[in-house]
Amino acid sequence: MSRQKKTALVAETIGSLEFDYGSMKPSQAEKLRTTAKGIRDKINKSLKGLIEAGQGLLAAKSLLSHGQFGPWLEAEFGWSDRTARKFMVVAEQFGSKTELISDLAITPTAAYLLTAPSAPFEARQVALDRAQSGEKVTPAIVNEILASVRKVAPVKRKKSLPLDRLSQALKIMLRRFRDRFGPERAPEYARQLQEFARDME
Repeated sequence: MSRQKKTALVAETIGSLEFDYGSMKPSQAEKLRTTAKGIRDKINKSLKGLIEAGQGLLAAKSLLSHGQFGPWLEAEFGWSDRTARKFMVVAEQFGSKTELISDLAITPTAAYLLTAPSAPFEARQVALDRAQSGEKVTPAIVNEILASVRKVAPVKRKKSLPLDRLSQALKIMLRRFRDRFGPERAPEYARQLQEFARDME
């Protein structure tokens, strides 16, 4: 099947799917519909759009009950959780820097490469520095950066990581843990984390 036929089939499938909003409060359903429309409008070729779309997906996920996010994604966009996660990871990694990088020339595909779990933190920093200096950061540039960073710092990890990197990784891990096991268990996990933090002091 050609790429054009696949695209047309996906578009047709998206149009024929409907998420069941009848099982929730009208205000919540309206908010989710508005969020879906906003996400569709923001998905464009800019990194700022990707960040905002990812933040919208994170917000929508927090409004839905456990297990509803996948069906909502499928109905609204024809996406899998894996596709949405790319947007959400970009938002998690670059969201705090929205103002800093909204005008930088980092292509969306380059942003995906930089937020991959295997991408070293140092590579993101180098890419941001190069973008700030006016260079357009493309996937080819990111691949060069990744290769040079990995060559300088092979698989061997440093004994200590920057605090902001540890904090960011912990937040991402905790969100995934919450999403997998449900928000109703969050208070218990929060208590355990507090105990763990006290033990480390």
